[in-house]
Amino acid sequence: MAKLVNTDGGIDFGICGTVVDSINYLDYHLEKPMGGTVSRLMKRLLFKQFNFIGILGPEIMVGLAVVDMKYLTSGFFYIHDRAGKRLIETKSIAPFFSGHITPDPSKIDASYSFRGLSIRIQDNTVTAKGKDMDLRVELDLPHANPLRICTRAGYRGWAYTEKTAPVSVRGRIQCKGKTWDVSSP
Repeated sequence: MAKLVNTDGGIDFGICGTVVDSINYLDYHLEKPMGGTVSRLMKRLLFKQFNFIGILGPEIMVGLAVVDMKYLTSGFFYIHDRAGKRLIETKSIAPFFSGHITPDPSKIDASYSFRGLSIRIQDNTVTAKGKDMDLRVELDLPHANPLRICTRAGYRGWAYTEKTAPVSVRGRIQCKGKTWDVSSP
């Protein structure tokens, strides 16, 4: 499967057994709840997407995301220091031009930068900076086999997701003068 939406404007719901190269959402035959076709402009505005990365270890839990809502973008980055029993986080909502996500799951490219928070997820590299926080890790995605699912959502919409876990990771995280090596064994 190269594209999610087929040539008839429909989607095969369920588990996708092959790689999805393009989430061609503009080709989907989206109808209004009371009938009639949704315009191309409205399809652009209605399409939402996000990339989330979570790292779990014996000492810390980390989460970060880039959220593209078309008219707004958002990002968050948090570190939970289990031993110190503290949560440090940075989050913000910004105008649409402060971030982006490419609708191509096979070529990961997402970024967000606004008011002291910057996140970059590109291919196998993840970097994030927030107040008193810094992360740089490499993910071993070429050896991962994600679960790909497309389900119905709302009246006539759909949601597509790829979940990959566990993934080997190599890198470091710094927070308030403390550094953690988060490399997998």
